[in-house]
Amino acid sequence: MGIPISLDGERFCVSPDTRLPMWYWQRSQLDVDRGPYENPEAVLTAVGSKEVAYPERFGRPLLPFQREEAYELVRLWPKPLEDSHPARHCQRAHTHKPDKSDYMQVYGRYHARLVHYRYVKSTMELNEPHHDILWDLVSIFIRRLFDHAGAPWEGETHDLKALLVEVEGRWAELAGAGVPCPVEFKLDDVSKTKAFSERLQLSGENYVGCQAIIGFETETWVPNGHYERAKALAELLKLNLL
Repeated sequence: MGIPISLDGERFCVSPDTRLPMWYWQRSQLDVDRGPYENPEAVLTAVGSKEVAYPERFGRPLLPFQREEAYELVRLWPKPLEDSHPARHCQRAHTHKPDKSDYMQVYGRYHARLVHYRYVKSTMELNEPHHDILWDLVSIFIRRLFDHAGAPWEGETHDLKALLVEVEGRWAELAGAGVPCPVEFKLDDVSKTKAFSERLQLSGENYVGCQAIIGFETETWVPNGHYERAKALAELLKLNLL
């Protein structure tokens, strides 16, 4: 740990990318580079190339899943779908008597946080260069850009565009003086993008609130034991909103 390795040397490589965004849905059928990678540039290129290839082969009209109201679209409340795996969050203990699955979910969250704490603490003590990179503000911003560029498309691209607007404003900080920025936005486009970001933030907060009340997960999946209760809560919430 902490042993310097030249990025141009023959010993350097980045392992195959097994993260979910590289394989999600029909992306597993794409003939794209998933590593191993011989240099950092190949890693950065691969995530974007994958998302360019996906709509070219499997593209279809798709509405933004979580924030339709910000786009002034009308949406019917989704029917929760059954799922065989337990939910990862237990945010509904105050709405019903806790059962065994609730306690297991709370335990799972506590265990995950404990593992994260131990990882951060051990990294700080045993691998200081890596720890410094993890907490460097510029590095954090670059990781956000990397994640958004490779995130599976779910009907909207605003988050990536908003981040690119921020990239243009911080380009000198990211690349150094004298390096031309590869993206450029007009002032009125920047203003509209920032204003829309505020609308989406409110919409996102509303979605998270509904998610906490009903207890559904990604794409409205819920654990089998919570299915009937989630349906009843969704109907009650819909009646109160309409």
